[in-house]
Amino acid sequence: MIKASVHRRRVDSGALERLEQALTGPTSVKVGLPREDTNEEIVERAVHAEFGSARQVERPFLRNTMAENRGRYRTELRRAATALVQGETTLSKAMDAIGATVATDMRQAMSETAPLSTATIERKGSDEQLVETGELRDAITHRVEE
Repeated sequence: MIKASVHRRRVDSGALERLEQALTGPTSVKVGLPREDTNEEIVERAVHAEFGSARQVERPFLRNTMAENRGRYRTELRRAATALVQGETTLSKAMDAIGATVATDMRQAMSETAPLSTATIERKGSDEQLVETGELRDAITHRVEE
């Protein structure tokens, strides 16, 4: 014979209300080059860098960042969710922190792509990848949205 019993725990009456309140706020965080805030020429440069062109080899700093850090970002999201449920942060702060991390990683990835050709280094006067003026790198940002 198997005997089972159920023990009911008392739930803090305000717990569900606090959880509901914690989950109100923004619904997404966007990272990269927001079209409404970014010069069209910079967006075009990013597309050429990301996917390549007739004159430029593909240097996918956006896609590579997401692929290489997917596990780390999931861990960060889990930590943020735990902190949110425990009342240690707000949804806006958690999403802002994750967006900032991803944007920083994307800017860093720009210098970690395939090496430049000798001809390109001579033309630019530098072996720094994807950075001539810094405009593209500086345009990478994040936005928390409702």
